[in-house]
Amino acid sequence: MIAKRVNKTAKIGEDFTRLGEYIAAAREAGEKLDQLWIGNCAAGDSKEDLEAALAEVEAVRQLKGGNGNRTYHLIVSFREGEREKLTPHDLKEIAKSYADALGFGEHQYVAGTHINTDNFHMHIAFNKIHPVTGTIHTPFRDFKILEKTSRAMEKQFELTVDRGMSDREALQGELSPAARDYESETWEVSFQRWMLEQKEPIMAVLQGATSWQEVHAGLAVYGVRLQQRGAGLVFRDHELKHSMKASALDRAVSAKRLSERLGPFERAAGDMQPDLSDERKSNRGVYGSPIYQPRPLMMMPAGAKSLWQRYIGKRRIVPSTRGIIARNWRTFLQTEAHTDPLAFVMVVAQRELLEELLRTLGGDYGRGGAEIRQNKHNGAKTVTPPDAGIETEKGKLIERAPSEPSRIEPRTAGIDESPKVPTAAALVRFIEHGHAPFKNNPSNPKSYYVTVEKPGGQPHTIWGVDLERAIGEANPAPGGLVRIERTGAKKVPRRNGETFEQNTWLVRQETNQEIRRERSLHSDRALER
Repeated sequence: MIAKRVNKTAKIGEDFTRLGEYIAAAREAGEKLDQLWIGNCAAGDSKEDLEAALAEVEAVRQLKGGNGNRTYHLIVSFREGEREKLTPHDLKEIAKSYADALGFGEHQYVAGTHINTDNFHMHIAFNKIHPVTGTIHTPFRDFKILEKTSRAMEKQFELTVDRGMSDREALQGELSPAARDYESETWEVSFQRWMLEQKEPIMAVLQGATSWQEVHAGLAVYGVRLQQRGAGLVFRDHELKHSMKASALDRAVSAKRLSERLGPFERAAGDMQPDLSDERKSNRGVYGSPIYQPRPLMMMPAGAKSLWQRYIGKRRIVPSTRGIIARNWRTFLQTEAHTDPLAFVMVVAQRELLEELLRTLGGDYGRGGAEIRQNKHNGAKTVTPPDAGIETEKGKLIERAPSEPSRIEPRTAGIDESPKVPTAAALVRFIEHGHAPFKNNPSNPKSYYVTVEKPGGQPHTIWGVDLERAIGEANPAPGGLVRIERTGAKKVPRRNGETFEQNTWLVRQETNQEIRRERSLHSDRALER
């Protein structure tokens, strides 16, 4: 199962009653309500008590007052066929387990399960205000809490285990920088990660073989080839598109150790091809493939399988040199996000996953990953986010302002964010926006951010308080093409009477006609050159 918190955005207002009614009505196309229950409300716990229970929740919220985020919306997705395994009592116990783990054990909530053609899932709306103390509770690092609870529920109710971050972390420290770059750029599982997942059976082949030809024959079952490169050995996939050093799998299979046991290296006698029959592929599925093939880095809920099938279909039909739509899973999702709500949700979820990896691992992930430095004198640790660096000025060490740490390749930012200097309005793809601590540093005050995809495919985040106004006026659709231009700066008074300069921004949505005109101009210039 996959548990995901739904983030509050400008389009998702703070309205608990509306959310509770949505859960009870199952209004999405093709959905219907399966079960509904209420927790910790004196009004009752059944669907018939919903109206009174929502009024009770609103009464508690009115006593506290305020306009902040006071609702925690959780969605738990199950695999196909798991609905039949779970009784109504089981579902209530699962919801209560999440409530207890998140610290909402005594808080009011409305929960319900929805059924559609692809995906059985549960919605839980928690009132973050405690009904007795009136305090607001916001779970800290809920990503880890949700994963831990999901694994416990899968074990308790004998459900399919969905790989979580703990599984990825176990492999992450062993991945090479090239493999991490590949995953950050494509959002697909690298060949090295797949090899590490298959390490046990592959090591059994290598350690049990008595000759080089037995090694080649055994590896061919998994679609893996062993070849010589320089003085060492490399594993390659059956299409010869990906490779990794043999010693990166295990020191015991380095060229030196294998040669000591099997003699000088011998090439495979003949072309040993893996069994690529449809029967063998279908028996294992995408996530348990016996050979390496494209696979999303993040486990998909059942409802997203159609997205992956569309991507694979377009990838087979459209050569990767003919546009970005079939280049990789990341660019496909970002292209589809402006028309497919599920693709948009997966883009946001994938970004949060990579952000959490950066925070948790303290090492780099992809180019420009975060790096931890420890002070030799006092032992204090500081995190240098991507693109942060040290420059020298007259013999002194000066630390550059870091790029926003949660993005993968912000090095070649297309928009200069220094004050007063207007920027050229480059055409970029709008991805997401919202509030967060400036540059995602918890010690910084909250600011407003906009994340876009630059023409080269790299995501980039722009920070600025005035961006909220500009985005609100333009109201761009996720995945749409926009121009973001800094128009200058204005003086804003501080509380102490002093003033500071604040950048001003202009956001424009581009029409198809304007985009075609620009592409035509670029084509004409290319012909002139």
